[in-house]
Amino acid sequence: MSTTPIPPTATTMVMPAPVTPVAAASSSSSGEASVTIQNYSFIPASVTVSNGATVTWTNRDHDFHTVTSVLPSPMAFNSPLLDQGDTFQFTFNQTGTYTYICNIHSFMRGTVIVAP
Repeated sequence: MSTTPIPPTATTMVMPAPVTPVAAASSSSSGEASVTIQNYSFIPASVTVSNGATVTWTNRDHDFHTVTSVLPSPMAFNSPLLDQGDTFQFTFNQTGTYTYICNIHSFMRGTVIVAP
């Protein structure tokens, strides 16, 4: 009696997607800082900049978002609706702590700390 070897069963190994580290806070001594809107979050959630610095938010989500200051902030700001790929810039000319949200998704929160 002759036996035919059975070929091994092929298995598929699924590798997890690469994880991109998310910075909790960022500091900038220059006149600019960047915040990415992605996965319904502001990344980084907090930035520290010098007085006179410009912060740029870029929407990388497939959904609309806003960048809207929460009172009491030293200065009020409010972006238009940002579609995917849209940006909003604001120049901070007054020291203090600025808390902001997305008006559409109020659970999305961020902070800009403006140092002298």
